[in-house]
Amino acid sequence: MIQKKFTKSRFKTGIECATKLFYGDNKAYQNSKQDDDFLRSLAEGGYQVGALAKYMFKTKGVEVLEKDYTQSVANTKTHLENADINHIFEAAFEYKELFVRADIVSKNTFGGLDLIEVKAKSIDSSNYNFYNREGKIASEWQAYLMDVAFQKYVLEKATNLNIRPFLMLADKSKNASIDGLNQYFKYKRKGDNIIVDEPDHVDIGVEVLVKIDVSAEIDYLFQSTFTFDKRDYGFEEYLLQLQAIFASKAPYRFQEINASACGGCEFKSSNPNQLSGFHECWKHYTGLDQATLEASPLVYQVWNYRNKVSQIQDKNFFIKDIALSEFEETTHKTKLGLSAKERQALQVQKVIDNDTSIYLDIDNLRFEIEQFTYPLHFIDFETSAVAIPFNRGLRPYEQTAFQFSHHILREDGTITHQTEWLNTTPGKFPNFDFVRALKACLDKDNGTIFRFAPHENTILRAIYRQLNASTEMDKLALMDWIDTITQDKDKRHKGARNMIDMCVLVKDYHYDPATKGSNSIKAVLPAVLNASAYLKQKYSQAIYGTPTMPSKNFKDFTWIKLDEQQKVTSPYKHLPKIFEGYDIEEDLFTDAEELANGGAAMTAYAKMQFTEMSTSEREALSKGLLKYCELDTLAMVMIFEYWLEEIRIAGN
Repeated sequence: MIQKKFTKSRFKTGIECATKLFYGDNKAYQNSKQDDDFLRSLAEGGYQVGALAKYMFKTKGVEVLEKDYTQSVANTKTHLENADINHIFEAAFEYKELFVRADIVSKNTFGGLDLIEVKAKSIDSSNYNFYNREGKIASEWQAYLMDVAFQKYVLEKATNLNIRPFLMLADKSKNASIDGLNQYFKYKRKGDNIIVDEPDHVDIGVEVLVKIDVSAEIDYLFQSTFTFDKRDYGFEEYLLQLQAIFASKAPYRFQEINASACGGCEFKSSNPNQLSGFHECWKHYTGLDQATLEASPLVYQVWNYRNKVSQIQDKNFFIKDIALSEFEETTHKTKLGLSAKERQALQVQKVIDNDTSIYLDIDNLRFEIEQFTYPLHFIDFETSAVAIPFNRGLRPYEQTAFQFSHHILREDGTITHQTEWLNTTPGKFPNFDFVRALKACLDKDNGTIFRFAPHENTILRAIYRQLNASTEMDKLALMDWIDTITQDKDKRHKGARNMIDMCVLVKDYHYDPATKGSNSIKAVLPAVLNASAYLKQKYSQAIYGTPTMPSKNFKDFTWIKLDEQQKVTSPYKHLPKIFEGYDIEEDLFTDAEELANGGAAMTAYAKMQFTEMSTSEREALSKGLLKYCELDTLAMVMIFEYWLEEIRIAGN
């Protein structure tokens, strides 16, 4: 059996949590991030960044294709000795049990090597700083620079050469000078491998990737002290300690629970057919079995709670262990509805009391709703932001709005899926046509417009800036219209028809323990459907996608479906799977509080942009995207219907 090497990816895992080094290499354990690297890189354009970087070093460059450790190291050595080769891609180096595949290694004029780590992360090359105010490496750069430090350490030990380390990143200070740059680097998945097509000879125009020397930062890390399990280590000691833990093939147990790494643990599972690393750790530290740990909510589930780590260090593992006095207000409240501390206290109190009843501030919610103008418009955007710009004049990670859905609720209760828009043309910059289409469907009346979370406002403000820099004939009219329905970042400007954020209404006036503290629309919707007899009765009928309730993508559809416990299942579970094995109910790469980009939608769009696919596959993805976005706006309507019905009942 081949001994697994300690690689840079395992080093990164060990820094996050040394115990994960065991779970990550054991397929018996649930791993929710198993496909994340592929999907995230697809969504962000990571494969295109890697391919573009190689293309920039194509002259006298060669790639090490062998997967075998020994063969890849031997071939790298051969290429280094070949005077006709200057650049090696995926260069392999080994020192004892440490192994590195470097993105790019270049021979330099000093007789050493330049180590170039390529990342689909952005930087402004005209103004950047890797350090925080305390003079330490900033947290957003720590993982990237530790990755490079690991590689430099291994390369210097393996070659006895001087290694100059670099990061190659997407440069947000540069504008692409050609159209369709990312279309030069399409890819396909072949088994476990990603194959990226590279052009033979093309003009890539202005280089939107920048190579930054990080020698000073890596030297700083080499001289730093790292605290691990209550003991301080130098860089080399720390690295070798993690390597030894990996080699032990046993889960590392800290002196006390590593609380900072537990909240988002990917090895958490309630599936009886898979082991749960999270629960094994907590069983070890608390003495409680998985059933007990799952029986009562853990402190991690308190919404927007900053003291989770300190609570766990104090042996307060469950929400019911938190003292309510912690949420006492220290300042005078200046707005209607729940403050953040009041909402947290409400969640904790309901757990303590085993109270599953719903909190709904009927009076203040009624007051808010009375200010709205019918017909009501509910909109949702799907967007993408990739490293390599779609079009000339754009910078890396410019926002691209490729889809919207629009429902209307009229005063007589009539609901219509009124409009939808989707761009599927590869390489086309859609934003200006997107705004034109959105304006056309919202400009017919002065009805109130709703979004869920800040994303739609953020995107329209970004398109405003893009229009301002454009030569579009109608740009002033479009910018003026965007101004009417948005607010700027610091709220100095607020349009006369500024969109209403339904997520804020949820946070202020509505709390259902079934959401477990989440305000995501994917948590609120099933909670509302289970709470409302009115919605259950209405949507258990096949009325959606009929003349009574028109839909663009569904016909005679029933949204209410029950599980074995007679609970309404999330409607998101009834959508077509956009990716094999991917649950549309969960959004990858998103914050539960602000669904900045629907992970599935963003990834599907990137797939249509950057991969070769058949017409039938493109059509299937398009249909999936349309249904997905339509449900997001229907979900907003359903939540609003619930509020209206509860207000009606309270008024009788």
